[in-house]
Amino acid sequence: DRYVFEMEEVAIQLVEELSYDGVVKEKTSGRPKKSASS
Repeated sequence: DRYVFEMEEVAIQLVEELSYDGVVKEKTSGRPKKSASS
């Protein structure tokens, strides 16, 4: 149970990071970023 919960936490963090990254990209459109992994 605990392992599954931790995996879900990681997945949620990844989704939040990705959506936040998308918002930042839209706002700054074309500025260099810290982590360009796409």
